[in-house]
Amino acid sequence: MELKIVVPTGTDIDIIEQRYDELIMCCEEDEGEDVYLLGESVDDVEFWGDDEDPWPYESCVEACGFIEGAIPEAYTRIEGNGPWAQGLLRVKDFGAYHLTEKDREEWERNSEIWHTAFNEGLEAEKK
Repeated sequence: MELKIVVPTGTDIDIIEQRYDELIMCCEEDEGEDVYLLGESVDDVEFWGDDEDPWPYESCVEACGFIEGAIPEAYTRIEGNGPWAQGLLRVKDFGAYHLTEKDREEWERNSEIWHTAFNEGLEAEKK
């Protein structure tokens, strides 16, 4: 999977680089925003014939939480997630969502991963 990270131009991203040394600066999203990529896109994995994705979805979820905790003005997007799916990672109470029990359990598990990493990012940012 690939993770896209967007931060305002000039943002100090040392805290991310220390944790994720494979961070690549990609381009500017819009004027005043820099884009970084982590991981490998599904298309690249399929094109090169890799047997498995080197970065599983749960690891991407964890990175999103950490990055958004450590750099509050950052926003992240996991490859294949639209705004709704990406936003659901930040949800804690899924009671209002009409999901199957299996889907609810998966979203709750991913949300817990995100929130745990978000809190780690908050603590790392304070140091």
